[in-house]
Amino acid sequence: MIKDWFSRISKRTKWVIATIILIFVVAFLMFVFSPLSKASIPPAFSQARQEGSIYAKEIAVATNEIAVNLNGIGELKDRNEKSKIFDLVIAQIQKNNQTKEKALLLTEQLRKMTSALPDVTPEKAGQVALEALTSETVLVQKLINYSDLLNQLLNSIKDKLASGDNNYDSVNKIIDNINKETSEINKLNEEFSQKMDKFDGYF
Repeated sequence: MIKDWFSRISKRTKWVIATIILIFVVAFLMFVFSPLSKASIPPAFSQARQEGSIYAKEIAVATNEIAVNLNGIGELKDRNEKSKIFDLVIAQIQKNNQTKEKALLLTEQLRKMTSALPDVTPEKAGQVALEALTSETVLVQKLINYSDLLNQLLNSIKDKLASGDNNYDSVNKIIDNINKETSEINKLNEEFSQKMDKFDGYF
């Protein structure tokens, strides 16, 4: 049944977060500071960018690892290795909590970048950057929501393994919410990509 639960999670859910965060690192944080850029960037913005890019990369790596290990839980279930499943679930809960902490730190760096935008020139570049940062801030909040839902799912599985409970309604509801959250994240990612296309005009 555990494998059935994970088969209900959208395939895009398992990698979309890491992909989106990497888009942020590459498309925004790297390109905007290209030597070819015509924009003038204040030091506070640059520092927040550097710290934010580190958190974003760590989130991407951790999220991908969790996705891989979620598939591993289903495989262990097929072999009826309950103790290994329990240990793996606990490890993913810990990793997911760490990922959420990184997301909160990334949010703070996005806030610092936004605060420094009045000093970005030309003004139009700052306006476009603000639109992109706004989309990314909302997207990271969705990541935090996703992390909370994933924790609910993992804790529910852990509890059911411990108790032998065969009522899966609560698990199915969480998975429905995870897939819904992913759909909203995909829409935000499309908006972010469109804003980045506008930003390309400043290089």
